[in-house]
Amino acid sequence: MNVRRAIVAGAVTGLVCAGALVVSSAAQALPVNGSCGVYNANLRYDRAGLNRAHASGDQHLINYYREQYNNDYLDAYRAGCV
Repeated sequence: MNVRRAIVAGAVTGLVCAGALVVSSAAQALPVNGSCGVYNANLRYDRAGLNRAHASGDQHLINYYREQYNNDYLDAYRAGCV
């Protein structure tokens, strides 16, 4: 009887630990409090660069900052920050 209890207790402990691991892994994929600030800072930087590029009229810079902004916006969107 004690062997059966030990097996059941071990199985329950294993399931609880596995569940905690899954929850922990899922939580890491979500942005934590304050992490959206990094995405917002990147977008502000790219927007300022794009504004400077437009002011200078340099088409290569305009294309560069436009692409950077689009990529950073997509990253922020995927993270749930916009």
